[in-house]
Amino acid sequence: MGQTKVLQETVQKTYDIRMLIKSPLQMMFFVFTLSIICSLVPFFNWGYQWRKKALAEAPEGYNFPKMADFSLTAKATLVLLVAEYLCRNYLYKCFHGICKEQDDLKMRDLRCKKAAAHVYKTIYFALSVGLGYYIMLDSHFLHKYYGGKAEHFSRDGMAGHPYIDRTENPYV
Repeated sequence: MGQTKVLQETVQKTYDIRMLIKSPLQMMFFVFTLSIICSLVPFFNWGYQWRKKALAEAPEGYNFPKMADFSLTAKATLVLLVAEYLCRNYLYKCFHGICKEQDDLKMRDLRCKKAAAHVYKTIYFALSVGLGYYIMLDSHFLHKYYGGKAEHFSRDGMAGHPYIDRTENPYV
């Protein structure tokens, strides 16, 4: 009964700025986060100015990349989210029978969760490497020994930047 009352008081407790000032570590993290956010403002402003300039100076008929060009990334993100959910919730149960720790149930649960997380990491790595290779496959800078079209390694790999010709491979 006493633990429930303490838990209810903890949940109802409100936080204000004075609590940040009392804890020096929290104040340090607060100042650090605030400084990071303030330093990003000029960066995003510079990016916006660069995009306006690049759109104004684009060659005739050039289609600057749009948000719709990220559809492959969005689809891959959804596939990876589903894979993470399946690995963490269903593979976790599959590892119970083959886990070497069968006596200590808490240790078995921890090992099964860790194994499921590592299986997800393996799937994530394989899919991200495969997707990266697929995207770069027809690029002008990937050497033919790696499956690309380039005859030699170009010193000018960014030729035409930011107006790179994307007619052959829209993902590059």
